[in-house]
Amino acid sequence: MGAPKIRVPVVVTQEIYVESAAALSQALSLAQGGEVFVLAPGDYGALHISGQDFGPAGITIQSADPDDPAVFSRLSVYHSSDIAFAHVSFDYIAQPDAAISTPVTQITGSENISFAHSSFLGDPAISRDPGDHGYGAGFGLRVRDSRGILVEESDFSGLLKGIHIADSQDILLQSNEISQFRSDGINLVNVQNAQVLDNYIHSPARSFLSDDHPDMIQMWSSAETPEEMSRDVTIKGNLLDIGSGDYAQGLYISNRSLGRDGEAFIYKNFLIEENVIIGDHSNGLRVGPVDGLVITGNTLLHMRNETAPNPFNKPPQILLEGPSQNVTLTDNLA
Repeated sequence: MGAPKIRVPVVVTQEIYVESAAALSQALSLAQGGEVFVLAPGDYGALHISGQDFGPAGITIQSADPDDPAVFSRLSVYHSSDIAFAHVSFDYIAQPDAAISTPVTQITGSENISFAHSSFLGDPAISRDPGDHGYGAGFGLRVRDSRGILVEESDFSGLLKGIHIADSQDILLQSNEISQFRSDGINLVNVQNAQVLDNYIHSPARSFLSDDHPDMIQMWSSAETPEEMSRDVTIKGNLLDIGSGDYAQGLYISNRSLGRDGEAFIYKNFLIEENVIIGDHSNGLRVGPVDGLVITGNTLLHMRNETAPNPFNKPPQILLEGPSQNVTLTDNLA
Protein backbone atom coordinates (compact mmCIF):
# COMPACT_ATOMS: atom_id res chain seq x y z
CA MET A 1 0.00 0.00 0.00
CA GLY A 2 1.57 3.26 -1.14
CA ALA A 3 1.21 6.68 0.42
CA PRO A 4 -1.82 8.73 -0.63
CA LYS A 5 -1.12 11.03 -3.56
CA ILE A 6 -1.83 14.51 -2.26
CA ARG A 7 -0.44 17.69 -3.76
CA VAL A 8 -0.08 20.66 -1.42
CA PRO A 9 0.96 24.21 -2.43
CA VAL A 10 4.73 24.64 -2.52
CA VAL A 11 5.17 27.56 -4.94
CA VAL A 12 4.54 31.01 -3.46
CA THR A 13 4.33 33.88 -5.93
CA GLN A 14 2.92 36.47 -3.53
CA GLU A 15 1.43 36.98 -0.09
CA ILE A 16 -1.80 38.95 0.07
CA TYR A 17 -3.00 40.39 3.38
CA VAL A 18 -6.77 40.22 3.76
CA GLU A 19 -8.92 41.94 6.39
CA SER A 20 -12.53 41.11 5.47
CA ALA A 21 -14.79 38.51 3.90
CA ALA A 22 -15.47 40.78 0.93
CA ALA A 23 -11.75 41.31 0.33
CA LEU A 24 -11.11 37.56 0.48
CA SER A 25 -13.88 36.85 -2.01
CA GLN A 26 -12.49 39.44 -4.42
CA ALA A 27 -8.93 38.15 -4.03
CA LEU A 28 -9.97 34.55 -4.67
CA SER A 29 -11.80 35.56 -7.85
CA LEU A 30 -8.51 36.94 -9.21
CA ALA A 31 -6.18 34.18 -7.98
CA GLN A 32 -4.13 32.24 -10.53
CA GLY A 33 -2.25 29.89 -8.19
CA GLY A 34 0.78 30.49 -6.01
CA GLU A 35 -0.91 33.05 -3.73
CA VAL A 36 -0.92 32.89 0.05
CA PHE A 37 -3.85 34.75 1.55
CA VAL A 38 -2.97 35.91 5.05
CA LEU A 39 -6.11 36.66 7.03
CA ALA A 40 -6.40 39.22 9.78
CA PRO A 41 -8.25 38.08 12.91
CA GLY A 42 -12.02 38.33 12.59
CA ASP A 43 -15.26 36.77 11.42
CA TYR A 44 -15.28 35.82 7.73
CA GLY A 45 -18.73 34.24 7.64
CA ALA A 46 -19.47 31.47 5.14
CA LEU A 47 -16.94 30.85 2.36
CA HIS A 48 -17.99 29.21 -0.90
CA ILE A 49 -15.46 28.21 -3.58
CA SER A 50 -16.85 26.70 -6.77
CA GLY A 51 -15.31 25.73 -10.08
CA GLN A 52 -11.83 27.14 -9.38
CA ASP A 53 -8.69 25.20 -10.35
CA PHE A 54 -5.60 26.64 -8.66
CA GLY A 55 -3.21 23.84 -9.69
CA PRO A 56 -0.49 22.99 -9.87
CA ALA A 57 0.92 25.85 -7.75
CA GLY A 58 -2.15 25.98 -5.50
CA ILE A 59 -3.26 28.60 -3.02
CA THR A 60 -3.09 28.81 0.76
CA ILE A 61 -5.59 30.48 3.07
CA GLN A 62 -4.09 31.01 6.51
CA SER A 63 -4.44 33.18 9.58
CA ALA A 64 -1.93 35.91 10.26
CA ASP A 65 -2.03 35.06 13.98
CA PRO A 66 -2.51 31.37 14.86
CA ASP A 67 -3.43 32.42 18.40
CA ASP A 68 -6.24 34.65 17.11
CA PRO A 69 -7.36 32.85 13.97
CA ALA A 70 -9.72 33.91 11.25
CA VAL A 71 -13.14 32.34 11.85
CA PHE A 72 -15.49 30.92 9.21
CA SER A 73 -19.05 29.87 10.04
CA ARG A 74 -19.20 27.44 7.09
CA LEU A 75 -17.06 26.32 4.16
CA SER A 76 -18.01 24.66 0.89
CA VAL A 77 -15.58 23.71 -1.85
CA TYR A 78 -17.23 22.44 -5.03
CA HIS A 79 -15.39 21.13 -8.11
CA SER A 80 -12.20 23.00 -7.25
CA SER A 81 -8.58 22.02 -6.68
CA ASP A 82 -5.30 22.75 -4.91
CA ILE A 83 -6.44 24.70 -1.85
CA ALA A 84 -4.75 24.58 1.55
CA PHE A 85 -6.20 25.94 4.79
CA ALA A 86 -3.94 26.54 7.79
CA HIS A 87 -4.48 27.93 11.29
CA VAL A 88 -8.12 28.83 10.71
CA SER A 89 -11.26 28.07 12.70
CA PHE A 90 -14.57 26.73 11.40
CA ASP A 91 -17.16 27.54 14.06
CA TYR A 92 -20.68 26.29 13.39
CA ILE A 93 -23.64 28.15 14.89
CA ALA A 94 -26.74 25.93 15.05
CA GLN A 95 -30.04 27.42 13.94
CA PRO A 96 -33.42 26.37 15.37
CA ASP A 97 -34.58 23.05 13.87
CA ALA A 98 -31.65 22.94 11.43
CA ALA A 99 -30.57 19.49 10.29
CA ILE A 100 -28.17 18.09 12.86
CA SER A 101 -26.07 16.71 9.99
CA THR A 102 -25.40 20.16 8.51
CA PRO A 103 -21.76 20.17 7.34
CA VAL A 104 -19.50 22.78 8.90
CA THR A 105 -17.09 22.21 6.01
CA GLN A 106 -18.00 20.36 2.83
CA ILE A 107 -15.75 19.25 -0.03
CA THR A 108 -17.46 17.88 -3.16
CA GLY A 109 -15.95 16.77 -6.46
CA SER A 110 -12.62 18.39 -5.65
CA GLU A 111 -8.93 17.52 -5.61
CA ASN A 112 -5.92 18.30 -3.42
CA ILE A 113 -7.65 20.01 -0.51
CA SER A 114 -5.78 20.21 2.80
CA PHE A 115 -6.35 21.41 6.35
CA ALA A 116 -3.62 21.88 8.95
CA HIS A 117 -3.55 23.28 12.48
CA SER A 118 -7.22 24.23 12.25
CA SER A 119 -10.28 23.79 14.45
CA PHE A 120 -13.73 22.49 13.60
CA LEU A 121 -16.29 23.36 16.26
CA GLY A 122 -19.84 22.11 16.53
CA ASP A 123 -22.73 23.61 18.45
CA PRO A 124 -25.56 22.15 20.56
CA ALA A 125 -28.61 21.51 18.43
CA ILE A 126 -31.71 23.65 18.93
CA SER A 127 -34.53 21.23 18.31
CA ARG A 128 -38.00 20.18 19.40
CA ASP A 129 -36.70 16.60 19.40
CA PRO A 130 -35.36 15.80 22.87
CA GLY A 131 -32.97 13.29 21.33
CA ASP A 132 -31.29 16.12 19.44
CA HIS A 133 -31.74 19.22 21.58
CA GLY A 134 -28.60 20.23 23.40
CA TYR A 135 -26.41 17.57 21.79
CA GLY A 136 -23.59 18.15 19.33
CA ALA A 137 -24.67 19.15 15.82
CA GLY A 138 -22.83 19.47 12.53
CA PHE A 139 -20.38 17.35 10.53
CA GLY A 140 -16.94 18.84 11.09
CA LEU A 141 -15.69 17.84 7.64
CA ARG A 142 -17.79 16.06 5.01
CA VAL A 143 -16.10 14.95 1.79
CA ARG A 144 -17.61 13.23 -1.24
CA ASP A 145 -16.35 12.32 -4.73
CA SER A 146 -12.94 13.87 -4.12
CA ARG A 147 -9.27 12.97 -4.35
CA GLY A 148 -6.21 14.09 -2.40
CA ILE A 149 -7.60 15.02 1.04
CA LEU A 150 -5.19 15.86 3.86
CA VAL A 151 -6.24 16.73 7.42
CA GLU A 152 -3.46 17.05 9.97
CA GLU A 153 -2.89 18.41 13.46
CA SER A 154 -6.41 19.80 13.70
CA ASP A 155 -9.08 19.69 16.41
CA PHE A 156 -12.72 18.61 16.11
CA SER A 157 -15.10 18.98 19.05
CA GLY A 158 -18.75 19.31 19.98
CA LEU A 159 -20.04 17.87 16.70
CA LEU A 160 -22.48 15.19 15.57
CA LYS A 161 -19.60 13.63 13.59
CA GLY A 162 -16.00 14.68 13.28
CA ILE A 163 -14.92 13.57 9.78
CA HIS A 164 -17.08 11.82 7.17
CA ILE A 165 -15.46 10.87 3.85
CA ALA A 166 -17.24 8.91 1.12
CA ASP A 167 -16.52 7.86 -2.47
CA SER A 168 -13.04 9.38 -2.40
CA GLN A 169 -9.38 8.44 -2.92
CA ASP A 170 -5.93 9.38 -1.61
CA ILE A 171 -6.76 10.39 1.95
CA LEU A 172 -4.47 11.14 4.89
CA LEU A 173 -5.89 11.89 8.34
CA GLN A 174 -2.97 12.37 10.71
CA SER A 175 -2.35 13.64 14.24
CA ASN A 176 -5.82 15.11 14.78
CA GLU A 177 -7.80 15.29 18.02
CA ILE A 178 -11.51 14.48 17.87
CA SER A 179 -13.62 14.69 21.03
CA GLN A 180 -17.10 15.33 22.44
CA PHE A 181 -18.78 13.95 19.31
CA ARG A 182 -22.36 12.72 19.56
CA SER A 183 -22.17 9.95 16.94
CA ASP A 184 -18.87 9.07 15.22
CA GLY A 185 -15.33 10.38 15.28
CA ILE A 186 -14.35 9.28 11.75
CA ASN A 187 -16.43 7.67 8.99
CA LEU A 188 -14.90 6.20 5.83
CA VAL A 189 -17.24 4.90 3.13
CA ASN A 190 -16.11 3.56 -0.27
CA VAL A 191 -12.55 4.92 -0.03
CA GLN A 192 -9.33 3.86 -1.74
CA ASN A 193 -5.75 4.50 -0.63
CA ALA A 194 -6.57 5.97 2.77
CA GLN A 195 -4.39 6.36 5.85
CA VAL A 196 -5.63 7.15 9.37
CA LEU A 197 -2.52 7.73 11.49
CA ASP A 198 -1.76 8.87 15.03
CA ASN A 199 -5.11 10.45 15.80
CA TYR A 200 -6.48 10.92 19.32
CA ILE A 201 -10.22 10.20 19.40
CA HIS A 202 -11.84 10.38 22.81
CA SER A 203 -14.64 11.32 25.18
CA PRO A 204 -17.77 10.77 23.05
CA ALA A 205 -20.88 12.68 24.17
CA ARG A 206 -23.75 10.52 22.95
CA SER A 207 -27.49 11.21 23.09
CA PHE A 208 -29.14 8.46 25.11
CA LEU A 209 -32.54 9.68 23.91
CA SER A 210 -31.67 8.81 20.31
CA ASP A 211 -30.91 5.60 18.42
CA ASP A 212 -27.25 6.53 18.02
CA HIS A 213 -24.58 3.84 18.34
CA PRO A 214 -21.38 5.89 18.44
CA ASP A 215 -18.09 4.64 17.02
CA MET A 216 -14.64 6.12 17.39
CA ILE A 217 -13.88 5.05 13.80
CA GLN A 218 -16.46 3.41 11.56
CA MET A 219 -16.26 2.12 8.02
CA TRP A 220 -19.08 0.71 5.92
CA SER A 221 -19.90 0.18 2.28
CA SER A 222 -22.63 1.45 -0.01
CA ALA A 223 -20.82 0.32 -3.16
CA GLU A 224 -22.84 -0.75 -6.17
CA THR A 225 -19.82 -2.04 -8.12
CA PRO A 226 -16.74 -3.95 -6.90
CA GLU A 227 -14.50 -1.08 -8.02
CA GLU A 228 -16.14 1.20 -5.48
CA MET A 229 -15.25 -1.03 -2.52
CA SER A 230 -12.77 0.28 0.02
CA ARG A 231 -9.21 -0.95 -0.46
CA ASP A 232 -5.63 -0.13 0.52
CA VAL A 233 -6.49 1.27 3.95
CA THR A 234 -4.06 1.77 6.83
CA ILE A 235 -5.27 2.54 10.36
CA LYS A 236 -2.20 2.86 12.54
CA GLY A 237 -1.02 4.41 15.78
CA ASN A 238 -4.35 5.87 16.85
CA LEU A 239 -5.49 6.27 20.47
CA LEU A 240 -9.23 5.60 20.87
CA ASP A 241 -10.12 6.36 24.48
CA ILE A 242 -13.50 6.55 26.17
CA GLY A 243 -11.88 9.03 28.57
CA SER A 244 -14.49 11.07 30.42
CA GLY A 245 -17.14 10.30 27.80
CA ASP A 246 -19.94 7.83 27.16
CA TYR A 247 -19.55 4.26 25.94
CA ALA A 248 -18.88 3.74 22.24
CA GLN A 249 -17.60 1.12 19.85
CA GLY A 250 -13.92 1.43 19.01
CA LEU A 251 -12.97 0.57 15.41
CA TYR A 252 -15.97 -0.91 13.62
CA ILE A 253 -15.67 -2.02 9.98
CA SER A 254 -18.84 -3.48 8.47
CA ASN A 255 -19.62 -4.48 4.89
CA ARG A 256 -23.17 -3.80 3.76
CA SER A 257 -22.43 -4.64 0.13
CA LEU A 258 -21.14 -8.20 0.56
CA GLY A 259 -24.49 -9.80 -0.19
CA ARG A 260 -24.58 -8.36 -3.70
CA ASP A 261 -22.12 -10.79 -5.26
CA GLY A 262 -20.13 -12.63 -2.63
CA GLU A 263 -16.36 -12.25 -2.99
CA ALA A 264 -16.63 -9.53 -5.64
CA PHE A 265 -17.81 -7.16 -2.92
CA ILE A 266 -15.08 -7.60 -0.34
CA TYR A 267 -12.63 -5.09 1.09
CA LYS A 268 -9.00 -5.47 0.03
CA ASN A 269 -5.67 -4.81 1.73
CA PHE A 270 -6.33 -3.42 5.22
CA LEU A 271 -3.55 -2.84 7.75
CA ILE A 272 -4.66 -2.21 11.35
CA GLU A 273 -1.55 -1.72 13.43
CA GLU A 274 -0.39 -0.39 16.79
CA ASN A 275 -3.66 1.21 17.82
CA VAL A 276 -4.64 1.56 21.48
CA ILE A 277 -8.35 1.17 22.21
CA ILE A 278 -9.61 1.93 25.73
CA GLY A 279 -13.27 1.44 26.54
CA ASP A 280 -16.09 -0.69 27.85
CA HIS A 281 -17.80 -2.04 24.74
CA SER A 282 -17.11 -5.52 23.36
CA ASN A 283 -16.83 -4.15 19.81
CA GLY A 284 -13.35 -2.82 20.42
CA LEU A 285 -11.96 -3.82 17.02
CA ARG A 286 -14.54 -5.47 14.78
CA VAL A 287 -13.75 -6.12 11.12
CA GLY A 288 -15.99 -7.42 8.34
CA PRO A 289 -14.79 -9.45 5.33
CA VAL A 290 -11.41 -8.36 3.92
CA ASP A 291 -9.07 -10.01 1.44
CA GLY A 292 -5.59 -9.17 2.71
CA LEU A 293 -6.15 -8.24 6.36
CA VAL A 294 -3.32 -7.58 8.81
CA ILE A 295 -4.14 -6.86 12.45
CA THR A 296 -0.96 -6.52 14.45
CA GLY A 297 0.41 -4.89 17.58
CA ASN A 298 -2.90 -3.46 18.80
CA THR A 299 -3.73 -3.04 22.50
CA LEU A 300 -7.30 -3.18 23.83
CA LEU A 301 -7.90 -2.17 27.45
CA HIS A 302 -11.04 -2.33 29.56
CA MET A 303 -11.96 0.91 31.34
CA ARG A 304 -15.36 2.14 32.41
CA ASN A 305 -16.44 5.71 33.00
CA GLU A 306 -18.30 5.18 36.27
CA THR A 307 -20.27 8.40 35.87
CA ALA A 308 -21.80 7.40 32.51
CA PRO A 309 -24.52 4.76 32.03
CA ASN A 310 -23.53 1.62 30.11
CA PRO A 311 -25.71 -1.50 29.90
CA PHE A 312 -22.84 -3.43 28.31
CA ASN A 313 -19.66 -2.77 30.29
CA LYS A 314 -17.66 -5.50 28.61
CA PRO A 315 -13.95 -5.66 27.81
CA PRO A 316 -13.19 -4.60 24.23
CA GLN A 317 -12.40 -7.52 21.95
CA ILE A 318 -11.00 -8.24 18.50
CA LEU A 319 -13.82 -9.74 16.42
CA LEU A 320 -13.63 -10.91 12.81
CA GLU A 321 -16.79 -11.29 10.74
CA GLY A 322 -17.51 -13.20 7.58
CA PRO A 323 -15.31 -14.86 4.96
CA SER A 324 -12.07 -12.90 5.22
CA GLN A 325 -9.07 -14.20 3.26
CA ASN A 326 -5.31 -13.92 3.71
CA VAL A 327 -5.54 -12.82 7.33
CA THR A 328 -2.57 -12.12 9.62
CA LEU A 329 -3.33 -11.66 13.31
CA THR A 330 -0.23 -11.17 15.49
CA ASP A 331 1.08 -9.52 18.66
CA ASN A 332 -2.23 -8.05 19.82
CA LEU A 333 -3.19 -7.60 23.47
CA ALA A 334 -6.90 -7.89 24.28
